[in-house]
Amino acid sequence: MPFPALVRGVDVHQQAFEEQTVLDNLSASGLSLRLTRCVEQGASLFVVLRLGIQPDAPAPRVALRGVIQRVEPNHDATCRLAVVFSRYRFLYASAE
Repeated sequence: MPFPALVRGVDVHQQAFEEQTVLDNLSASGLSLRLTRCVEQGASLFVVLRLGIQPDAPAPRVALRGVIQRVEPNHDATCRLAVVFSRYRFLYASAE
């Protein structure tokens, strides 16, 4: 399911960023996603994940912190990341 996510972190050039993306995969302990910039393995990310796919419908959200376990650069200048959760909390649903 392509859940929308907002990602905040610091890239390989030590520049803070905020980027909208969608998840490639989600499990009980982590997730994978693609970004238009690369980050270092071992870096921390903050992610707000929306657990709904209809943009106009209220949906639960989860705020999480995680550590990047794997970075896979792609030929199209994106990077796929595997992130393991270190903390999370559920947020109230909103009518975004």
